[in-house]
Amino acid sequence: MNVVSKVLKKSEKIRLLAPALLAATLFVSWSPAQALPFTTDITITGTSDFSDNHAFAGGFTQLGSYSVKQGGVTTTNTVNGTTVTGGRPLNAALTQTGDGFGISADVNGTSTGVGSEFPMNVEFSIFNSAVSAIYQLTLQFDYSHTVNANGGNAYAFSEFLLVDTTNNLDVMVRNVLSDTFFGDHKNDSNPGTFGDVVADGGTIFLDLILRPGELIEFFAQYDMSLGIVSNSGSAVGSFSGFLSVANVVQVETGSIPIPATLFLLLMGGLGLVVRRPERV
Repeated sequence: MNVVSKVLKKSEKIRLLAPALLAATLFVSWSPAQALPFTTDITITGTSDFSDNHAFAGGFTQLGSYSVKQGGVTTTNTVNGTTVTGGRPLNAALTQTGDGFGISADVNGTSTGVGSEFPMNVEFSIFNSAVSAIYQLTLQFDYSHTVNANGGNAYAFSEFLLVDTTNNLDVMVRNVLSDTFFGDHKNDSNPGTFGDVVADGGTIFLDLILRPGELIEFFAQYDMSLGIVSNSGSAVGSFSGFLSVANVVQVETGSIPIPATLFLLLMGGLGLVVRRPERV
């Protein structure tokens, strides 16, 4: 299927996650004062990569990067179009607070009838090998993304999705859509505008409780999708994000009665999906 056909047949997904159960951890100003090694009971391993098998540039300019920070040292690969400079994938065993995975993207284009897809992903697992100790682990996500589309039928879409693959649940979704034909969206809101500048950013904290022997695996997917379907126009988007370990602390038995798996199950029950109509 050629690029034009892919754009014309593309169906966008806007996943909306109700924030009620995350109220205690979203947009909190706390952050660790310094990077500290965390307990060897907690093992965090993962990879970051560019999903070139799902990427295409069309007539768009695509520049980006993906990185890992391990032991305070950052390794970065760059992406130009769909070409990666650097090893594939980037592997990491996180060892201290502040370690994590970063992603950035800048995409723009003005050619009618073409589009782009710029996806990156992170896979990681968190394991508590302790015999009796329970730990609270706080993930920190710092992010910013902006999209803008102009013309009769153009769109620019940016989304970050964090999935608990152990329980097959969407844990965190942040997305923005500028669409001159179907209308704009920002996370769980519809501003009633068409082709406006739509931006979102901030810091999110997600607390997890890991009991002895508990393993949680995550898949984080970032995707920027832009297209100009008909008539002259333009579409631009930018994104930067860093998902890191903010804190790891041992907690007393019984102080937090809900295990991580049940917590995520409750969160997943609040999710809903809205599909953007297909382009015609």
